[in-house]
Amino acid sequence: FIDFVIKSGVKLDHWCRDELYDTYLLELLKIEPADGAIQRTIQTMMDKNIKEPSEAYLKSFEALLNSALDENADKALMARALTLPGFQSIAAKQDVVDPDLINEAHSNLKKSIKSNLKFLLNKIYEQNTYDGEFDVSAEAMGRRALRNVALDYLTTTNGTGCANLATEHYNAADNMTDRMAALNCLIENENADRNSILDSFYKEFKDYKLVIDKWFGV
Repeated sequence: FIDFVIKSGVKLDHWCRDELYDTYLLELLKIEPADGAIQRTIQTMMDKNIKEPSEAYLKSFEALLNSALDENADKALMARALTLPGFQSIAAKQDVVDPDLINEAHSNLKKSIKSNLKFLLNKIYEQNTYDGEFDVSAEAMGRRALRNVALDYLTTTNGTGCANLATEHYNAADNMTDRMAALNCLIENENADRNSILDSFYKEFKDYKLVIDKWFGV
């Protein structure tokens, strides 16, 4: 950032600092891998104790979502690029691990992405819905992965609408990937009929030990 300020020739005073930093972030995001931008954004939110990511980051994420809507895009790759890092990945980069701070920053970022970019997330979810027979091709698996990433963002605020969407996703699932994605979105939502769905899952797959291991892991 200091190098960027020097090259810009702008005096770094109180009035231009935030605007200049956003410009710097936007330039950085043009050349930075998506996972690096996500990690750095979460770190910034933790360091500054802020609830919202920068406008520059949201613009960058919006560009990623638009790329994911391209029919020729690699859906599996886009799913990976749009996925936030998990707790372990974030904690590994901390000198002192504060679980509450990490979880709060992670949650706030997901909620901000949903509130600002919900329209695009809905488009991705709908575009990758498939009503045909179950398909194990690489393309089909990529579409499922991308649709489930969109579902995760769309249900992150745990409201009634989130519960309905995740429940519909679960009921329509014809494969374990979609069922588990829905369960993970439902488990923390008090507006959902979680016990009924968990019981139904257990009764259907109780004879399959590996599947029940997944059920315990939710």
